[in-house]
Amino acid sequence: MELQEIQILLDKYLAGTASPDERIRVENWYENINPAEARFSEAQLIAVQTDMRDVLNARIRKPGRLYWSWAAAAVLCIGMGLAFYSIQVKQKKDALERTAIVNDIPPGGNNAILTLADGSKIVLNHAKAGKLNKEGNVLKKEDGLIAYTGSEEVVKTAVTYNTVTTPRGGQYAVVLADGTRVWLNAASSLKFPTSFRGRLRAVELYGEAYFEVAKNAAMPFRVISKEQTIEVLGTHFNVNTYAEEAEAKTTLMEGSVKVMNATGSAVLKPGEEAAIQHNTINKTASIQVSTALNMENAIAWKNGFFQFDNADIKTVMNQIGRWYDVTIEYENWTPNEHYTGKVPRNVNFAQALKILKLSGINFKTEGKKIIVK
Repeated sequence: MELQEIQILLDKYLAGTASPDERIRVENWYENINPAEARFSEAQLIAVQTDMRDVLNARIRKPGRLYWSWAAAAVLCIGMGLAFYSIQVKQKKDALERTAIVNDIPPGGNNAILTLADGSKIVLNHAKAGKLNKEGNVLKKEDGLIAYTGSEEVVKTAVTYNTVTTPRGGQYAVVLADGTRVWLNAASSLKFPTSFRGRLRAVELYGEAYFEVAKNAAMPFRVISKEQTIEVLGTHFNVNTYAEEAEAKTTLMEGSVKVMNATGSAVLKPGEEAAIQHNTINKTASIQVSTALNMENAIAWKNGFFQFDNADIKTVMNQIGRWYDVTIEYENWTPNEHYTGKVPRNVNFAQALKILKLSGINFKTEGKKIIVK
């Protein structure tokens, strides 16, 4: 069928005005679609499936192949230049859900503050590309990344420290003076020297970050947080140290890391993770090492997603709260419920909540507060 005919039939079918013959033609065409041949992003797929699910549940009583065919067809239209919002289906349920959020909240983005050694602060998302300090060793690149050059002038002076801090609803990436790359998640901070000297490279982390450490066997790299110290020579790993989570967790992608705390140490191999229970009374929680069941979950935030695999409700909602800068409260909720799913981080607050609701999470909203019921 021609592109224009496809759109006309989609509109008629979803509006319930298609004739029996037109319905058969559309359904047969959808069932022969090959989703692998369509050009679409994963975020678009999830968004389309979410919007289509309500329509299909209202019109088709038995789920299965037809639902996925509809989703594939809608996504294919995007690949051909048709946004799924062009399908003029406005259901009362959607309208009520969206108006429940008085002011829809956009997703978080590259937003951070750089605190220099003299205490002055630079709002990085507002700063222009180029030099950010008088020494000239801190640069903001055209892509928004900030990088430390390790210039000779800086090396000759005393060691100074800078801090990059992301707010709730922010994230940022920085290249340290040794070439190490660090991605900071929302509500996180990284304190680091403007140049590395001596026998050790050390940084301090609060929150969550993904590290790609530059190799230097003569100068080990350490990540220091409240619960633990991680030592590496050169490797890729994710560290989650948020105080509101049940535990501090380190997940190793490649290389080798040594996780240390007051009780001892453990060496991780790729595919393993170390967890330390938060314990404000007795700070001698042991290090628990296990195989990471899903490596993608640990770095999904860096790749633009919330991703959960049998996660408890607080883990799910903590991530939502940090990214959209909203407050989470609980009302008559069941603590042993767990959820599995994937939500794009580039959608607005209302769309993210809609996806969560389809996953079985019941809540109400009051401005920038979510009450999980």
